Amino acid sequence: MDISRWISDAAARTPTKTAVRFESRDVTYRMLEERVAVLAGRLREAGVVDGDRIAYLGPSCPELLESLFACARLGAIFIPLNARMPAAELQIFVEQSRPRALIAEQSFVPTAREVVGPRRVLAFSVGEQWYGPPLAFDTRVDASSPVLILFTSGTTGTPKGATMSHDALIANAAGTVDVLQMTADDEILTMTPLFHVAGLNLLTTPALSIGATVTLHRRFDPAPVLAELGRGTVSLLVSPPHMTFELAAHPAWQHTDLTGLRCVLTGGTTVPARALDFWTDRGVAVVQSYGLTEAGGSVTLVPIEEAPAMSATAGRAMPKCEIRIVDSSDQPAPPGQPGERSWSMAPASCATTGRILRQRRRRYPMGGCAPATGVTSTPTATCTSSTESRRSSSSASPTSPRLIWKRS
Repeated sequence: MDISRWISDAAARTPTKTAVRFESRDVTYRMLEERVAVLAGRLREAGVVDGDRIAYLGPSCPELLESLFACARLGAIFIPLNARMPAAELQIFVEQSRPRALIAEQSFVPTAREVVGPRRVLAFSVGEQWYGPPLAFDTRVDASSPVLILFTSGTTGTPKGATMSHDALIANAAGTVDVLQMTADDEILTMTPLFHVAGLNLLTTPALSIGATVTLHRRFDPAPVLAELGRGTVSLLVSPPHMTFELAAHPAWQHTDLTGLRCVLTGGTTVPARALDFWTDRGVAVVQSYGLTEAGGSVTLVPIEEAPAMSATAGRAMPKCEIRIVDSSDQPAPPGQPGERSWSMAPASCATTGRILRQRRRRYPMGGCAPATGVTSTPTATCTSSTESRRSSSSASPTSPRLIWKRS
Protein backbone atom coordinates (compact mmCIF):
# COMPACT_ATOMS: atom_id res chain seq x y z
CA MET A 1 0.00 0.00 0.00
CA ASP A 2 1.02 3.62 -0.33
CA ILE A 3 0.99 5.87 2.74
CA SER A 4 -2.03 7.88 1.54
CA ARG A 5 -4.02 4.81 2.60
CA TRP A 6 -3.54 6.04 6.18
CA ILE A 7 -5.69 9.06 5.37
CA SER A 8 -8.39 7.31 3.35
CA ASP A 9 -8.77 4.63 6.03
CA ALA A 10 -9.03 7.20 8.84
CA ALA A 11 -11.54 9.22 6.79
CA ALA A 12 -13.72 6.12 6.47
CA ARG A 13 -13.30 5.18 10.13
CA THR A 14 -13.53 8.58 11.88
CA PRO A 15 -14.51 11.16 9.22
CA THR A 16 -15.29 14.03 11.60
CA LYS A 17 -12.24 13.64 13.80
CA THR A 18 -9.64 16.41 13.57
CA ALA A 19 -6.58 15.25 11.65
CA VAL A 20 -4.64 18.53 11.61
CA ARG A 21 -5.03 21.66 13.70
CA PHE A 22 -3.31 24.74 12.32
CA GLU A 23 -3.82 28.26 13.61
CA SER A 24 -7.58 28.84 13.35
CA ARG A 25 -8.26 25.79 11.16
CA ASP A 26 -9.35 22.28 12.10
CA VAL A 27 -8.98 19.85 9.19
CA THR A 28 -10.95 16.65 9.73
CA TYR A 29 -9.86 13.34 8.26
CA ARG A 30 -12.70 13.54 5.73
CA MET A 31 -11.54 17.02 4.67
CA LEU A 32 -7.91 15.89 4.54
CA GLU A 33 -8.79 12.93 2.33
CA GLU A 34 -10.81 15.19 0.00
CA ARG A 35 -7.97 17.70 -0.25
CA VAL A 36 -5.36 14.97 -0.87
CA ALA A 37 -7.55 13.44 -3.59
CA VAL A 38 -8.09 16.78 -5.35
CA LEU A 39 -4.42 17.75 -5.24
CA ALA A 40 -3.41 14.30 -6.53
CA GLY A 41 -5.88 14.73 -9.37
CA ARG A 42 -4.53 18.18 -10.17
CA LEU A 43 -0.96 16.91 -10.26
CA ARG A 44 -1.93 14.00 -12.51
CA GLU A 45 -3.78 16.41 -14.81
CA ALA A 46 -0.55 18.43 -14.99
CA GLY A 47 1.29 15.33 -16.21
CA VAL A 48 2.86 14.02 -13.01
CA VAL A 49 3.43 10.27 -13.22
CA ASP A 50 4.93 7.45 -11.17
CA GLY A 51 8.53 8.25 -10.17
CA ASP A 52 8.34 12.00 -10.81
CA ARG A 53 9.78 14.24 -8.11
CA ILE A 54 7.70 17.11 -6.72
CA ALA A 55 9.33 19.75 -4.50
CA TYR A 56 7.62 21.92 -1.89
CA LEU A 57 8.61 25.38 -0.66
CA GLY A 58 6.51 26.94 2.07
CA PRO A 59 5.66 26.90 5.76
CA SER A 60 4.84 23.96 8.00
CA CYS A 61 1.09 23.83 7.35
CA PRO A 62 -1.57 21.30 6.31
CA GLU A 63 -0.77 21.88 2.63
CA LEU A 64 2.68 20.37 3.12
CA LEU A 65 1.17 17.15 4.46
CA GLU A 66 -1.47 17.17 1.71
CA SER A 67 1.32 17.44 -0.86
CA LEU A 68 3.15 14.48 0.66
CA PHE A 69 0.10 12.24 0.57
CA ALA A 70 -0.96 13.43 -2.89
CA CYS A 71 2.49 12.50 -4.23
CA ALA A 72 2.25 9.15 -2.45
CA ARG A 73 -1.07 8.42 -4.14
CA LEU A 74 0.46 9.09 -7.56
CA GLY A 75 3.63 7.10 -6.93
CA ALA A 76 5.56 10.37 -7.10
CA ILE A 77 8.36 11.45 -4.75
CA PHE A 78 7.86 14.41 -2.39
CA ILE A 79 10.76 16.77 -1.58
CA PRO A 80 10.13 19.42 1.12
CA LEU A 81 12.78 22.14 0.74
CA ASN A 82 14.25 24.23 3.54
CA ALA A 83 12.03 27.32 3.67
CA ARG A 84 14.77 29.31 5.41
CA MET A 85 17.22 29.14 2.50
CA PRO A 86 17.70 31.79 -0.21
CA ALA A 87 17.36 30.86 -3.88
CA ALA A 88 21.12 30.43 -4.42
CA GLU A 89 21.32 27.73 -1.74
CA LEU A 90 18.08 26.03 -2.78
CA GLN A 91 19.49 25.71 -6.28
CA ILE A 92 21.96 23.11 -4.99
CA PHE A 93 19.11 20.90 -3.75
CA VAL A 94 17.07 21.38 -6.90
CA GLU A 95 20.03 20.42 -9.09
CA GLN A 96 20.45 17.23 -7.06
CA SER A 97 16.79 16.20 -7.05
CA ARG A 98 15.59 17.63 -10.41
CA PRO A 99 11.89 18.05 -9.52
CA ARG A 100 9.29 18.06 -12.28
CA ALA A 101 7.35 20.77 -10.42
CA LEU A 102 7.58 22.89 -7.27
CA ILE A 103 4.54 23.54 -5.06
CA ALA A 104 5.08 26.97 -3.47
CA GLU A 105 3.13 29.06 -0.98
CA GLN A 106 2.40 32.52 -2.37
CA SER A 107 5.05 34.36 -0.34
CA PHE A 108 7.68 31.89 -1.63
CA VAL A 109 6.66 32.08 -5.30
CA PRO A 110 9.35 34.63 -6.34
CA THR A 111 12.06 32.39 -4.85
CA ALA A 112 10.50 29.28 -6.42
CA ARG A 113 10.43 30.89 -9.86
CA GLU A 114 14.05 31.92 -9.51
CA VAL A 115 15.00 28.35 -8.64
CA VAL A 116 13.01 26.30 -11.20
CA GLY A 117 11.52 28.85 -13.58
CA PRO A 118 7.93 30.14 -13.68
CA ARG A 119 6.42 27.31 -15.73
CA ARG A 120 7.12 24.62 -13.13
CA VAL A 121 5.67 26.43 -10.09
CA LEU A 122 2.26 25.48 -8.64
CA ALA A 123 1.29 28.32 -6.30
CA PHE A 124 -1.11 28.04 -3.37
CA SER A 125 -2.35 30.13 -0.46
CA VAL A 126 -2.63 28.57 2.99
CA GLY A 127 -6.22 27.54 3.68
CA GLU A 128 -7.53 27.88 0.12
CA GLN A 129 -9.10 25.01 -1.79
CA TRP A 130 -7.19 22.92 -4.31
CA TYR A 131 -8.90 22.51 -7.67
CA GLY A 132 -8.77 19.43 -9.85
CA PRO A 133 -10.47 16.08 -10.52
CA PRO A 134 -10.26 14.01 -7.30
CA LEU A 135 -8.11 10.89 -7.42
CA ALA A 136 -9.19 8.14 -5.03
CA PHE A 137 -6.79 5.71 -3.38
CA ASP A 138 -5.87 2.67 -5.44
CA THR A 139 -3.51 -0.25 -4.98
CA ARG A 140 -1.21 0.22 -7.96
CA VAL A 141 1.61 2.01 -6.14
CA ASP A 142 4.46 -0.34 -5.16
CA ALA A 143 5.11 0.02 -1.41
CA SER A 144 8.84 -0.55 -1.99
CA SER A 145 9.05 2.47 -4.31
CA PRO A 146 10.43 5.83 -3.09
CA VAL A 147 8.01 8.42 -1.76
CA LEU A 148 10.10 11.00 0.12
CA ILE A 149 13.45 12.77 -0.15
CA LEU A 150 14.69 14.66 2.90
CA PHE A 151 18.00 16.50 2.78
CA THR A 152 20.65 15.99 5.43
CA SER A 153 22.07 18.93 7.35
CA GLY A 154 25.44 18.71 5.63
CA THR A 155 27.55 18.55 8.80
CA THR A 156 30.09 16.26 7.09
CA GLY A 157 29.97 17.78 3.60
CA THR A 158 27.47 18.82 0.96
CA PRO A 159 23.90 17.96 2.05
CA LYS A 160 22.57 14.78 0.48
CA GLY A 161 19.02 13.78 -0.27
CA ALA A 162 18.03 10.69 1.72
CA THR A 163 15.32 8.76 -0.10
CA MET A 164 12.65 6.80 1.76
CA SER A 165 10.15 4.25 0.48
CA HIS A 166 6.52 3.80 1.52
CA ASP A 167 7.58 0.62 3.33
CA ALA A 168 10.24 2.52 5.27
CA LEU A 169 7.80 5.20 6.44
CA ILE A 170 5.24 2.56 7.35
CA ALA A 171 7.86 0.66 9.39
CA ASN A 172 9.05 3.84 11.12
CA ALA A 173 5.49 4.80 11.99
CA ALA A 174 4.60 1.33 13.29
CA GLY A 175 7.77 1.12 15.39
CA THR A 176 7.24 4.56 16.92
CA VAL A 177 3.60 3.81 17.72
CA ASP A 178 4.68 0.58 19.41
CA VAL A 179 7.55 1.99 21.48
CA LEU A 180 5.66 5.12 22.62
CA GLN A 181 2.33 3.28 23.02
CA MET A 182 0.57 5.81 20.81
CA THR A 183 -3.17 5.61 20.14
CA ALA A 184 -5.73 7.49 18.06
CA ASP A 185 -6.60 9.47 21.20
CA ASP A 186 -3.19 11.18 21.22
CA GLU A 187 -2.68 14.74 20.06
CA ILE A 188 0.79 15.60 18.76
CA LEU A 189 2.24 19.10 18.81
CA THR A 190 4.74 19.62 15.99
CA MET A 191 6.80 22.78 16.40
CA THR A 192 9.93 21.61 14.55
CA PRO A 193 10.04 22.25 10.76
CA LEU A 194 8.39 19.65 8.58
CA PHE A 195 11.20 19.84 6.02
CA HIS A 196 13.35 18.18 8.70
CA VAL A 197 13.17 14.48 9.54
CA ALA A 198 12.46 15.26 13.21
CA GLY A 199 9.44 17.38 12.39
CA LEU A 200 7.98 15.06 9.78
CA ASN A 201 8.82 11.52 10.89
CA LEU A 202 9.47 11.37 14.63
CA LEU A 203 5.83 11.89 15.62
CA THR A 204 3.84 13.54 12.81
CA THR A 205 3.57 10.73 10.27
CA PRO A 206 3.27 8.06 13.01
CA ALA A 207 0.33 10.01 14.46
CA LEU A 208 -1.43 10.27 11.10
CA SER A 209 -0.84 6.57 10.47
CA ILE A 210 -3.17 5.68 13.37
CA GLY A 211 -5.75 8.44 13.01
CA ALA A 212 -4.47 10.66 15.83
CA THR A 213 -4.51 14.47 15.77
CA VAL A 214 -1.53 16.63 14.78
CA THR A 215 -1.32 20.28 15.83
CA LEU A 216 1.10 22.21 13.63
CA HIS A 217 2.86 25.44 14.48
CA ARG A 218 4.16 27.50 11.59
CA ARG A 219 7.36 28.19 13.53
CA PHE A 220 8.73 27.70 17.03
CA ASP A 221 7.75 30.42 19.48
CA PRO A 222 7.73 29.63 23.21
CA ALA A 223 4.66 31.73 24.09
CA PRO A 224 2.16 30.07 21.72
CA VAL A 225 3.67 26.64 22.40
CA LEU A 226 3.10 27.04 26.15
CA ALA A 227 -0.41 28.36 25.50
CA GLU A 228 -1.07 25.26 23.38
CA LEU A 229 0.22 22.95 26.10
CA GLY A 230 -1.91 24.75 28.65
CA ARG A 231 -5.08 23.72 26.80
CA GLY A 232 -4.46 20.24 28.18
CA THR A 233 -5.12 18.25 24.98
CA VAL A 234 -1.56 17.83 23.66
CA SER A 235 -0.16 14.50 24.83
CA LEU A 236 3.09 14.10 22.86
CA LEU A 237 5.76 16.59 21.82
CA VAL A 238 9.21 16.66 20.19
CA SER A 239 11.43 19.18 21.97
CA PRO A 240 15.19 19.24 21.29
CA PRO A 241 17.29 20.66 24.17
CA HIS A 242 17.52 24.20 22.78
CA MET A 243 13.72 24.42 22.49
CA THR A 244 13.29 23.03 26.00
CA PHE A 245 15.65 25.69 27.36
CA GLU A 246 13.69 28.46 25.61
CA LEU A 247 10.39 27.11 26.92
CA ALA A 248 11.71 26.80 30.49
CA ALA A 249 13.12 30.35 30.36
CA HIS A 250 9.77 31.85 29.38
CA PRO A 251 7.82 33.61 32.16
CA ALA A 252 4.76 31.42 31.47
CA TRP A 253 6.63 28.15 32.05
CA GLN A 254 6.06 27.83 35.79
CA HIS A 255 2.30 28.38 35.67
CA THR A 256 1.56 26.43 32.46
CA ASP A 257 -0.50 23.33 33.22
CA LEU A 258 1.35 20.33 31.73
CA THR A 259 -0.87 17.59 33.11
CA GLY A 260 -2.17 16.65 29.65
CA LEU A 261 1.36 16.04 28.34
CA ARG A 262 2.29 12.38 28.86
CA CYS A 263 5.63 12.28 27.03
CA VAL A 264 8.30 14.54 25.49
CA LEU A 265 10.70 13.16 22.89
CA THR A 266 14.14 14.79 22.79
CA GLY A 267 17.49 14.32 21.05
CA GLY A 268 19.19 15.62 17.93
CA THR A 269 22.32 16.56 19.88
CA THR A 270 24.00 15.89 23.21
CA VAL A 271 21.20 16.02 25.79
CA PRO A 272 22.28 17.65 29.09
CA ALA A 273 20.67 16.36 32.26
CA ARG A 274 18.94 19.67 32.85
CA ALA A 275 17.13 19.33 29.49
CA LEU A 276 15.52 16.23 30.99
CA ASP A 277 15.03 17.71 34.46
CA PHE A 278 12.90 20.61 33.24
CA TRP A 279 10.26 18.07 32.16
CA THR A 280 10.64 15.41 34.85
CA ASP A 281 10.47 18.05 37.60
CA ARG A 282 7.05 18.95 36.21
CA GLY A 283 5.91 15.32 36.22
CA VAL A 284 6.27 14.75 32.45
CA ALA A 285 7.96 11.62 31.10
CA VAL A 286 10.83 12.40 28.74
CA VAL A 287 12.50 9.94 26.36
CA GLN A 288 15.54 10.27 24.13
CA SER A 289 15.87 9.27 20.50
CA TYR A 290 18.94 8.81 18.34
CA GLY A 291 18.32 8.99 14.63
CA LEU A 292 19.49 10.46 11.38
CA THR A 293 17.92 11.62 8.15
CA GLU A 294 19.18 8.57 6.25
CA ALA A 295 17.26 6.29 8.63
CA GLY A 296 14.01 8.12 8.03
CA GLY A 297 13.46 8.66 11.76
CA SER A 298 14.63 7.04 14.98
CA VAL A 299 17.32 4.37 15.11
CA THR A 300 17.06 4.08 18.89
CA LEU A 301 14.32 5.26 21.23
CA VAL A 302 13.61 4.90 24.94
CA PRO A 303 10.39 2.89 25.43
CA ILE A 304 7.91 5.04 27.30
CA GLU A 305 7.43 2.47 30.05
CA GLU A 306 11.16 2.72 30.84
CA ALA A 307 11.08 6.44 31.62
CA PRO A 308 12.35 7.96 33.83
CA ALA A 309 14.77 5.13 34.70
CA MET A 310 16.19 5.09 31.17
CA SER A 311 15.58 8.74 30.24
CA ALA A 312 19.31 9.58 30.38
CA THR A 313 20.02 7.03 27.64
CA ALA A 314 19.43 7.07 23.90
CA GLY A 315 17.24 4.00 24.30
CA ARG A 316 16.88 0.67 22.57
CA ALA A 317 17.14 -0.17 18.90
CA MET A 318 13.86 0.40 17.09
CA PRO A 319 11.86 -2.62 15.94
CA LYS A 320 13.42 -4.15 12.79
CA CYS A 321 16.64 -2.24 13.42
CA GLU A 322 20.02 -3.73 14.36
CA ILE A 323 23.03 -1.80 15.69
CA ARG A 324 26.63 -2.86 16.14
CA ILE A 325 30.06 -1.28 16.57
CA VAL A 326 32.35 -2.12 13.64
CA ASP A 327 36.00 -1.57 12.78
CA SER A 328 37.43 -0.24 9.50
CA SER A 329 36.84 -3.66 7.88
CA ASP A 330 33.16 -3.61 8.83
CA GLN A 331 33.75 -6.39 11.37
CA PRO A 332 32.47 -6.30 14.98
CA ALA A 333 34.92 -4.25 17.04
CA PRO A 334 36.44 -6.10 20.02
CA PRO A 335 35.93 -4.67 23.52
CA GLY A 336 37.81 -1.41 24.08
CA GLN A 337 38.44 -0.69 20.40
CA PRO A 338 37.04 2.51 18.83
CA GLY A 339 34.78 2.03 15.83
CA GLU A 340 31.71 3.18 13.98
CA ARG A 341 28.06 2.72 14.89
CA SER A 342 26.62 0.60 12.11
CA TRP A 343 22.87 0.27 11.77
CA SER A 344 20.62 -1.71 9.47
CA MET A 345 16.89 -1.58 9.08
CA ALA A 346 14.23 -3.60 7.31
CA PRO A 347 12.66 -2.51 5.10
CA ALA A 348 15.54 -0.54 3.66
CA SER A 349 15.06 3.20 3.67
CA CYS A 350 18.07 5.01 2.31
CA ALA A 351 19.54 6.09 -1.00
CA THR A 352 21.08 9.39 -2.01
CA THR A 353 19.60 11.66 -4.64
CA GLY A 354 22.35 10.80 -7.10
CA ARG A 355 21.28 7.16 -6.98
CA ILE A 356 17.53 7.73 -6.97
CA LEU A 357 17.72 9.02 -10.54
CA ARG A 358 19.08 5.66 -11.66
CA GLN A 359 17.41 3.30 -9.17
CA ARG A 360 14.04 4.77 -8.39
CA ARG A 361 12.21 1.47 -8.87
CA ARG A 362 14.69 -0.68 -6.95
CA ARG A 363 14.85 -1.58 -3.28
CA TYR A 364 17.61 0.42 -1.63
CA PRO A 365 20.58 -0.82 0.41
CA MET A 366 20.02 -1.16 4.14
CA GLY A 367 21.78 0.75 6.82
CA GLY A 368 24.79 2.96 7.08
CA CYS A 369 27.54 4.07 9.43
CA ALA A 370 27.73 7.03 11.77
CA PRO A 371 31.02 8.95 12.20
CA ALA A 372 33.60 7.15 14.29
CA THR A 373 34.13 9.94 16.83
CA GLY A 374 34.59 8.45 20.29
CA VAL A 375 32.73 5.18 19.70
CA THR A 376 34.19 2.22 21.60
CA SER A 377 33.03 -1.39 21.79
CA THR A 378 32.62 -2.89 25.26
CA PRO A 379 31.01 -6.04 26.68
CA THR A 380 28.87 -4.10 29.18
CA ALA A 381 25.86 -3.29 27.01
CA THR A 382 25.98 0.48 27.21
CA CYS A 383 26.32 3.26 24.69
CA THR A 384 26.34 6.85 25.86
CA SER A 385 24.17 9.51 24.27
CA SER A 386 27.01 12.03 24.49
CA THR A 387 29.03 12.78 21.36
CA GLU A 388 32.20 12.91 23.45
CA SER A 389 32.10 9.31 24.69
CA ARG A 390 30.07 6.42 23.28
CA ARG A 391 30.19 2.72 24.16
CA SER A 392 28.12 -0.16 22.89
CA SER A 393 27.45 -3.84 23.40
CA SER A 394 26.17 -6.78 21.43
CA SER A 395 24.70 -8.49 24.51
CA ALA A 396 20.95 -8.47 25.02
CA SER A 397 18.94 -6.83 27.74
CA PRO A 398 17.05 -9.24 30.05
CA THR A 399 13.77 -7.66 28.95
CA SER A 400 14.46 -6.92 25.29
CA PRO A 401 16.80 -8.10 22.54
CA ARG A 402 17.31 -4.48 21.53
CA LEU A 403 20.49 -2.58 22.38
CA ILE A 404 20.43 -0.05 25.24
CA TRP A 405 22.48 3.13 24.92
CA LYS A 406 23.46 4.79 28.20
CA ARG A 407 25.10 8.05 29.15
CA SER A 408 28.52 7.57 30.81
